[in-house]
Amino acid sequence: PASWEFFPSQIEAIKRGLLQRTDTFALQMPTGAGKTALCETLLYWHAKHTKSEVAVLLVPYRSLASELRATVVKRLNSMTISARCAYGGTVPAGDEGRGLDDTRVIVATPEALAGLLGADAGFFRRISLVICDEGHLLDQGGGRGVGLELLLARMRSRESGAPRFIFVSAIVPNIEEINAWLGGNPDSVVRSDYRPAIAEFAV
Repeated sequence: PASWEFFPSQIEAIKRGLLQRTDTFALQMPTGAGKTALCETLLYWHAKHTKSEVAVLLVPYRSLASELRATVVKRLNSMTISARCAYGGTVPAGDEGRGLDDTRVIVATPEALAGLLGADAGFFRRISLVICDEGHLLDQGGGRGVGLELLLARMRSRESGAPRFIFVSAIVPNIEEINAWLGGNPDSVVRSDYRPAIAEFAV
């Protein structure tokens, strides 16, 4: 697989312990600062440093899950890490609910993950890492934001203990509050204003 040099924003998160620590983290970085590549690195690290635990990458839209299926999921599978996508409705469709015992990484929409958690209690217990991408959609109307909040609350109150959360957003204003709500510490909030390209504004 291709390798790349990390951006300063990614290096800052890694130096703060994103990979090695087990704390909940919140990352705020501009668009294009390497959030997806950092999440992919964390998924790989988690799979290589645990035995049978599951990491979940939560994405808000089916289109994004489908895109990641052709990139992140494909690359992880090529490195012998069992990864898959789930972006159906609240009832697992087709093969989404089968073969979860061997799955180590899953990219899913909140609706699809909620369906999987209800269908397989053992799978729910194996989840030890949840990356919430585009986390600012917690504030989205139309029920989607409420659904995401309820899903995260459900995972936080899991009987066997809450998983580790990584909350990722480019624009959320109260990221410290959300990090605290998910169980993070003040020193596990990583902010960066690094941009790999110059942003021009015009009126």
